[in-house]
Amino acid sequence: MAQRALTNGVVAAALVMSVTAGLGPTAAAVAPAPAPRDAPAAFTAPAAAKAAAEPVIIPPVMSQSVQPFNFAAAGRPRHPDGAGTAGVFHRVSGPPSAYVWTRFADGRTFPAGPSGTAPVDKVHGTGTDVIVYQRGNTFELRDMAAGTTRTLTLPDGLLFSGVFGRTVVAVRIAPDPTGDEPRAADEAHLLDVREDGTVRDRTVEGLPADTRLLLADSAVAGDSTSVALRYVTGGAGTLALVDVASARVGQRLGAGVKASGNAFLLTPRHLLFYVVGTGTTIGVLPRSDIGGTPRSITSVPPADRYSSSLRVVGDWLIHNRGSGPLMATPLDGGPSRQLLRASRQDIAAAENGSAIVVGGASGQAGDREWGVHRITEGPDGAPVPERVIDLAPLPRKIQGIGLSGGRLTVADSRLSNLREATVRTLSVSGTPTYGPRVPAGITFATACGPEDPDCHAMFGALDGGVTFLARRGGAEGDEVRNSEGNSFITGASGGTLTDADGTYAVYTDKAAGVQTVYRSYGPEKILTRKPVATALSTQTLWSAAEKPGTVTETVLATGRTKQTVDLGTGCAPRELQALGRWLYWSCGESGPAGVYDLTTKKSLPVPADEALLGDGYLVRHDKAAGKLVLTDLVTGVDTGTAPERVLADLPATENAQRRVAWTVDKHGGHVAYVDSGQRVHVVPTGVPTQPLWVRDELSVSQPTEESGHWQYSARLSKPVGSWKAILVDRRTGRTVRTLTGGEARDVLEIDWNARDGGGRLVVNGTYDWVLTAQPADGHGRALVRAGKVDIAHAAPAWRDFGGRDGLGDLFVAVEDQSLGMRRGKLPGTVGPYGGYWGILDARATDIVPTGDLRGDRCNDYLVVNSDGSLYRLDGTCDDDGPYGFLTDPVKIGTGWKAYDVYSPGDLNGDGVADVLARQKTTGSLYLYASNGAGKLTAGVLIGTGWKGLTVVAAGDLTGDGIGDVLARDSSGVLWRYAGTGAGKLAAKQRIGSGWGQYNAIAAVGDITGDGRNDLFARDKAGVLWRYEGTGDGLFAPREKLSPGWQGYLTLF
Repeated sequence: MAQRALTNGVVAAALVMSVTAGLGPTAAAVAPAPAPRDAPAAFTAPAAAKAAAEPVIIPPVMSQSVQPFNFAAAGRPRHPDGAGTAGVFHRVSGPPSAYVWTRFADGRTFPAGPSGTAPVDKVHGTGTDVIVYQRGNTFELRDMAAGTTRTLTLPDGLLFSGVFGRTVVAVRIAPDPTGDEPRAADEAHLLDVREDGTVRDRTVEGLPADTRLLLADSAVAGDSTSVALRYVTGGAGTLALVDVASARVGQRLGAGVKASGNAFLLTPRHLLFYVVGTGTTIGVLPRSDIGGTPRSITSVPPADRYSSSLRVVGDWLIHNRGSGPLMATPLDGGPSRQLLRASRQDIAAAENGSAIVVGGASGQAGDREWGVHRITEGPDGAPVPERVIDLAPLPRKIQGIGLSGGRLTVADSRLSNLREATVRTLSVSGTPTYGPRVPAGITFATACGPEDPDCHAMFGALDGGVTFLARRGGAEGDEVRNSEGNSFITGASGGTLTDADGTYAVYTDKAAGVQTVYRSYGPEKILTRKPVATALSTQTLWSAAEKPGTVTETVLATGRTKQTVDLGTGCAPRELQALGRWLYWSCGESGPAGVYDLTTKKSLPVPADEALLGDGYLVRHDKAAGKLVLTDLVTGVDTGTAPERVLADLPATENAQRRVAWTVDKHGGHVAYVDSGQRVHVVPTGVPTQPLWVRDELSVSQPTEESGHWQYSARLSKPVGSWKAILVDRRTGRTVRTLTGGEARDVLEIDWNARDGGGRLVVNGTYDWVLTAQPADGHGRALVRAGKVDIAHAAPAWRDFGGRDGLGDLFVAVEDQSLGMRRGKLPGTVGPYGGYWGILDARATDIVPTGDLRGDRCNDYLVVNSDGSLYRLDGTCDDDGPYGFLTDPVKIGTGWKAYDVYSPGDLNGDGVADVLARQKTTGSLYLYASNGAGKLTAGVLIGTGWKGLTVVAAGDLTGDGIGDVLARDSSGVLWRYAGTGAGKLAAKQRIGSGWGQYNAIAAVGDITGDGRNDLFARDKAGVLWRYEGTGDGLFAPREKLSPGWQGYLTLF
């Protein structure tokens, strides 16, 4: 297992959602999406989150000195350690709630403290991934691996003795006959919690009748399967193993074995103990036979050590001396070996036989090997240490913090004159979790002084990046930079970055009396003016107007004034912040200040402190009290009084700290602040945010034949937790593909490769799409977008040979046996005649339209020439011209003169059209399956008696994707032979009679645009009729199209 950094939480999901590559559509349309203030009704307060999310603490970035690591429970006599199979429990500074659990697999750390706020009396390890918090006789068992928490209360009369795995051991107190305090117990109990939350209490069976247990000292060792109980019987002390599954006493120590009461260890193979009276001798018994004679070994650790020194991995004793090397000595004798050059004294053991220790090279500054090491048994039986948690050195000083869209950017001091920034991805729903630190692409060549907070401040952008100010000095002056690597020189020094949103930036040079608005990080100047209070908001700029108490909103792209708002204050704002419906204003340090709701046209007063506006809330730094205080604007608008609550203690400093030591996520709902230990606290606000909406439709792709993808992307107002896009065939109403994705921040991207859920290309045509995106924070309704896309470069529709329009085409044979086509035309007819020249020496009636035989996404043709050779003619899907006859014929067979050839579509379920051949003399019917590469496999007899039938290769008539065959008998009855998908035809089904009136029946594919294959039939008078397929193998009543079709030899 590779070493893992000590991190907190879970890595967030990928930000861009896509589907596998492939060919797709040609056009799209998108339903409009107004911005929030254009649709006030959308901003009714959403319901509160279902469960209160808890804050999370992100550990500091360490520098040189090694980081302390304190086991939650280790080294206590008679009690298991807080180490398990999947992770280890430890403490960070703070109250009992500061207990955490770090997973070995990835080094991530999760809060593992007790529930509630009541004080905890004791914390117990269990040798597993369960930690136990004791409050009186109530025990809370928190299983971090399973993600469960269960509570157990001891019945009256029972005294706690230990907890092993998920089993609590207790004894029943036996009163002393003299009337003094009870000094023994006569009954042991095993208690655990069932799945339904009820407590199971079992009395241990098999103890001698005169048993006297030693109260709390009775259970001295154990694991999830066995508990070692110490008791007195017959006047002598002994020990027995209790089987946890049956609650019965099993093996007992042999007579005469004397063991130290505080020094037992039960491992998967052994029972170890200090021999009473020696202090240096360890007795070793096989776990499978503890009644035998123990083997004795001389203790390597000092004699004053207790059971904490008894740690065994496999058949090796693991030990150390203070902070010296970690050693291993075989239990059966032999030389010791060094596992680590330095280690901390405590060694934790898990019930699976592994051990956990903190150690490394030296434990001094710069020790890059220092960490939590897991000792396991190697292939040769010897113990092998592996660093599972990297204990980074002491914290680096944070000098700037930005948070937007669930991405946390932190700048800290790598060296005395150098700052660098890193970014973490936070989860945006529920209790925050976070991913690893990755470089943000920001390095500051010079450090900012504490007296210059403008140099530290970071402005979050919707894309999760930050914009900040860099002091360059000299003639170049200040530089405005962002985490994308874009930057521009202002030419001024000592100015302020007033606001930035990722697209625009406002730089104010108060000394020169100039304020400049830049676009795309410059150097394009959108606006230059005298400094006024200003704020950016979704492509617009809010500014204090000349009239006191009024502000204007300007569209930056056009310079047009969108609206003017009277705040009702009478004072000229000196600061503005804007976010959707909310507009924060302040008239200076002495006030007044407030938040104006653009939906209700009301202003809520707030104290005039250093403040930042979030979505539905305001956070201010109450410097006098040293608190970060949150004001709930949503509740304030509803009730007229905005409630406040303290988020954290944050002592005031001489200089401003917003965007330096604390910040808000305008697009994600969290607040972040830095404590004195340089840990970043991420606090969910719990305040309902504005509904999800599209800030900007970035693109709806117009795919080409080369790219083939339909893609949609939009910039969002806040992160999406999950999304679903449904693609529906407009012709049939069937859903062909459902795309789903997880979290998406800033930009949601959808990529459809024009394939259905089974991976096959969909048929060319028009598809409707509906996107539903759920807000990650659970606030507000889902975002719904809709549109259409025209697929033109996927699978050709059956019988579509010209134009990729999804409609079938009709072939005709003229008097000279040349071939002609009349293209399908909505709503169910055909276009004008298009002529062909002759092909080889074949007649038109020898040409067989078929499907895409070689995977180039155009339907092909087969032709039998006069010598019986079979040729393939590759279609080209041309919009006009010879419709596919530009390609050279490819000979794929001989001996076909004796057959009538048909192609009804895919008969064996492989997605490629197949060929039927009827022997003219016998009427035997053969299947020639396509191989997908433009050729046919050997023929297989699938029917007889087909002589004398008029055969029509109809394509799929039943909607199952398998080709079907129609046949008219000599009496004029039309029959359907449905394809089975296994290369055969099902028994015939009667369609109807009276079909003898027609001298031509042509399967033309879908000619009406409903996705169902249709028929044309010409009667003997030359009238053309249309039979619309119903999708169930039948046809609707015929409809007359037009007369005058007797000029063609035949139709097909």
